[in-house]
Amino acid sequence: MDHAQIHYASIRDQTTTTDSPGESKVNNDNGSLLPQAFSDANIPTWRRIAYHSLVFIFGCLLLFVTPLMLFLTFFAKSATYPGPEQCTAQANGDSFFAPDTVYGNFTLAEAKAIDLAWNTVVGKGGTALIALGYYSIAADALLRIAEVTPISLDLFAHLVFQPTSFFSLRPLITEFFTLGSFTSWRSWRHKIAVSWLAVSVLGLLTLPVALDAMTGYVQRQDAIVRFDDGTIVDYDPRISGGQIQCVPGFGYQWGFSSSIILNTMSLSFMWIFGMFCIWLDAQWCSELRKKGRGLGVWRGVVDLAEAVEEQLGSSTGAYSDRRLKKALRKAKGVKYTVGEAAGRGGSLHIKLSAEPSARLRLLFDGKYA
Repeated sequence: MDHAQIHYASIRDQTTTTDSPGESKVNNDNGSLLPQAFSDANIPTWRRIAYHSLVFIFGCLLLFVTPLMLFLTFFAKSATYPGPEQCTAQANGDSFFAPDTVYGNFTLAEAKAIDLAWNTVVGKGGTALIALGYYSIAADALLRIAEVTPISLDLFAHLVFQPTSFFSLRPLITEFFTLGSFTSWRSWRHKIAVSWLAVSVLGLLTLPVALDAMTGYVQRQDAIVRFDDGTIVDYDPRISGGQIQCVPGFGYQWGFSSSIILNTMSLSFMWIFGMFCIWLDAQWCSELRKKGRGLGVWRGVVDLAEAVEEQLGSSTGAYSDRRLKKALRKAKGVKYTVGEAAGRGGSLHIKLSAEPSARLRLLFDGKYA
């Protein structure tokens, strides 16, 4: 084999890629990724409309309609405290927090166990699932905004790595006042999205409290009838005369506060609708999202690292987190840009950069490094 054949074989081996749909193109020698196009993400418009409609319907059914129907069908038909109206929670002046839709006759240990199971499975587990959905939508919204206008590195880092943390509120609120002009409709679209994300963080932080507050257990109430001569009998609606009194019974009942449930459901529906609008805006208007280049932890690591190196340089290995944070306070806002990739044979490179640029535009059949 001559030198030309050896050189050709070397180039062929280095550019061998995996061509299976959806798989990354990888250099077989060292595992590095090669430039690729977005052609696999070119989905017909009607399929996108159908998919987005199904997502909205499923979200409403899962998070609003189904719980409401269960409440109206089962909870509202259950007995409250047994006995006359004056023995109910409403009659005692505590109609908001006290469970007024109760079940069973449990011991104290059983009632506590049921309430603990609710707080663990629904309170913590449900909040975790909602937070997962919020993270996906917040990431899409971040892409959408960063394609059009510069954002702070602080906001990018918090939404990628600490999206539901209390500490994410500060950059979200700050960005509301610094993001674009107050006289531009396009800026207001982004300001509304940022403010809704801030409200969502507050909602996620308080949701476990609301889910905990809507349930509880109370001591069973029994009604008696006391006559003027001192005779006491169990309450019976057919008995006339005498004074009805409520006395603690044996056992406990577990149930819900209908007021808190209805208020939580109403607020949840408004939140779902707002998040759906933000998600839909990103799905249809974000170049990166339409091309299938979503934002997650590792994608965020790569984008953020490149943006930080652009502003601080590569000599950052010996600096502490505190000093890096202080240096980045002076960093410029960054947005997604596209330019020619150096040494990549004419491929284009997408990056998060402080360099001035026009609105991001990408091609489905372009090669991007």
